[in-house]
Amino acid sequence: KDKAFDSFGQKTIGFISKPPTYERIEKMLTIVREEKQENVELVFDGYRGEKYSIRLEEIAYFKAAGSYTEIYSYASGSDTTECFVISKKIGEVELEMRDYCVLRVHKSFLINLANVKNVGEVLTVRNLDEKIPIGRKYKEQVKRVYASYVSDKVRKRI
Repeated sequence: KDKAFDSFGQKTIGFISKPPTYERIEKMLTIVREEKQENVELVFDGYRGEKYSIRLEEIAYFKAAGSYTEIYSYASGSDTTECFVISKKIGEVELEMRDYCVLRVHKSFLINLANVKNVGEVLTVRNLDEKIPIGRKYKEQVKRVYASYVSDKVRKRI
């Protein structure tokens, strides 16, 4: 307990008091995994060889553009979006994003669930006028996964 105050200069998420139990360790590891997943920084290769480093939370959505994918992300400190083009097909991007809160909603779109404002016949994304279509074959999955995502977020805050 004497060393607890020294840890606050670091990125401290929590503590496990002695004697540690399996349940306490498991709970702390879950918190760390969630924290890591939410604060991830992704690096993409642009189609001209440039590198883009984008935080997951800044990505609004991905859009297919033939053999390329457009990434729409919020500009740093702003609610406006900027577009980056990377040299991967959207299917490849979908595979890379499977461990994150990114979901295929249409043959041409992947959406970051963290920035979804509303799910109806189309998706609305925070601070964007563009409506993202939901493909017929994705409709039920999108509603189910989004409802689960929202309830998990609410549960964590309680």
